Amino acid sequence: MPGVAGLVSGIPGDEQLLNRMAESITHRPWQLVDKYSKPPFHVARVHLGVFNPEPQPIFNEDKTLCI
Repeated sequence: MPGVAGLVSGIPGDEQLLNRMAESITHRPWQLVDKYSKPPFHVARVHLGVFNPEPQPIFNEDKTLCI
């Protein structure tokens, strides 16, 4: 089932926790996973790559803004 997982924390090991969270909602080997990790914000998206195949998050030209 596609989904989103994330956390806001400054604890060491958060990136490994994010990986485990993404793995727990990845049920098929062909599902795609996009991850963004910049402490203290960590987010992962598990998706099918059909409706919006572009990797996320998306940044502006100078990478000062992201959605």
